[in-house]
Amino acid sequence: MRKKNIPGYRLQRFIEHWFPLFACTPRCGGTATIGQPLCDITVWGKVATRCTCVALLAVWASCSPAYEPPTSTIDCGRQFIEAVYDGNFKRARQLMMANAANEQMLDEHFVQPYQRLSSAERDKLRNASINIGQISSPGANTTLIRFLNAYNGTPDSILVRQIGPGFMTDLKP
Repeated sequence: MRKKNIPGYRLQRFIEHWFPLFACTPRCGGTATIGQPLCDITVWGKVATRCTCVALLAVWASCSPAYEPPTSTIDCGRQFIEAVYDGNFKRARQLMMANAANEQMLDEHFVQPYQRLSSAERDKLRNASINIGQISSPGANTTLIRFLNAYNGTPDSILVRQIGPGFMTDLKP
């Protein structure tokens, strides 16, 4: 059977002689008979679907978090500590110097213990206060930050370096 191009319909499949005569009413009125296409999405329906998908994709992309760049070594350390204790390890990796030792230390000291916590304990960790114990500058472009998390009470320290115009965290002070 030859398929006909009927305006307003996308060619899909046709009612054959063995197919029961259940079909939608065509756009021009009347009922479908043998040889007429089944109701399908019209050309305007395809356009509306594509526009809706593009609009939803644009909304999703605009809602992704935009991080403010750190303006000082102390700000970089603060952002890193907040990201780690909020469980935002993607942001923590953005603020960290990229090397194998830092990745391993981040995984051992922060990621694995965070993943072992229940959701209630994670909320307590997010809401716990971070007490800065000491901020010192061992070098011209380096700041050592010693801090204590009030949730578990274990002291920790990070080293923040200024590299060119940006700031990066180093976990091995």
